[in-house]
Amino acid sequence: AAHGLLIHQNAAALGGLSTKQDVTQPAGTWRVRDVKRASGGMANNAQSVLDQLNGVGENIASESTAFSTVINYQDPQGMGNPNEFGNDSPFPNDTSNGDDQFAVRAQATVIVPQAGNYVIRTSQDDFTQIVINDQVFDDTGCCNSTNFVVNLPAGRVPMTVVFAEFGGGGNVEISAMLEGSGDPFQLIGDVANGGLAVEQFPMLSISGAFNVRDVQANGPYGGNLAGADALLAGGGPGIASETTESAQVINYLNDGGDGRFGYNSLFPNGPGRDNFVVAATGQLVVGEDGTYTFGTNSDDGVRLRIDGIDVILDDSAHGPQDNFGTIDLNKGTYDLEFVFMEFGGGAHAELFWAPGTFTSFNGSFELLTAMPSSVPEPATAGLALMAVAGLGLRRRRRA
Repeated sequence: AAHGLLIHQNAAALGGLSTKQDVTQPAGTWRVRDVKRASGGMANNAQSVLDQLNGVGENIASESTAFSTVINYQDPQGMGNPNEFGNDSPFPNDTSNGDDQFAVRAQATVIVPQAGNYVIRTSQDDFTQIVINDQVFDDTGCCNSTNFVVNLPAGRVPMTVVFAEFGGGGNVEISAMLEGSGDPFQLIGDVANGGLAVEQFPMLSISGAFNVRDVQANGPYGGNLAGADALLAGGGPGIASETTESAQVINYLNDGGDGRFGYNSLFPNGPGRDNFVVAATGQLVVGEDGTYTFGTNSDDGVRLRIDGIDVILDDSAHGPQDNFGTIDLNKGTYDLEFVFMEFGGGAHAELFWAPGTFTSFNGSFELLTAMPSSVPEPATAGLALMAVAGLGLRRRRRA
């Protein structure tokens, strides 16, 4: 590929979702993941495209991950919308057959030299979503170029691009210019020609593994987090059985449909149950200072604590739903605890994250994933909670 530095190919059907942390992202590149659908078709909307990327329905035929200096891809077997820039590359998972029904996620940190309004330009066929500086822009028009104006601060700004090809030709380019500067559009990452520079996307992970404990109650335990905590401590109706395991992600499903991510696992203590509690703990590793949003999709309630502070608090019984909480984290390590409650009916739980401040799901969210232990040395890592409802709490991480 003209701009590709490394390609990791998974040609066979997957046994689970891959993660962007499996290979270190080289400096000055986008990380690009290209997922081909096994059967059927995506709809021209963000939910359908994200479901495909995230394995909902487990309908992935193959995928590839590449590192590219720019987003300037075209299907050689189908021109699509004419590219505005030359030297385009085949999509990472390209075949010689003229590919349809695939989705791409590209992520990088954009280095903004001065604050101001920037015009982000997409030239694409068929669908694009841009997530940058806490804003989400969808372009669902086939075969066109669209400009989005976004105010950016100077410094490091995480950016996610989601693209989908439904049929016929396929291409995507992402360029930008400072509004009113008189400068031409340049591909983001094409520093040699005046484009904005890119660096590695922010990284959050769990060191080693999640430690997961699944506790089955002898009966109903109160229908709330207080009852869940009592059960975990051996109180309430008492413990009928329990199972522990190590896990790479929190992505469990016993009954009901998928949440935001597919390729689920059964809860450790098995399916066909009500009235149980799952507690997962681990060391959260933060690669760089920033604002981060954590999300859950669950049936029933959940609690997420980071260093003892409730980032997400959902003390209720309900069907599948999202919850979000946003927090400032400095580079370092933090104690993380996730508690899930199942009362009756469907049972599933997912834990995911994205850089920035969000109150709804978008293409920048990924499962929080455990990686081999590689922990930066924190002196004191600052932590400030900014709950979506406006709660403001501050505390210092212990040395």
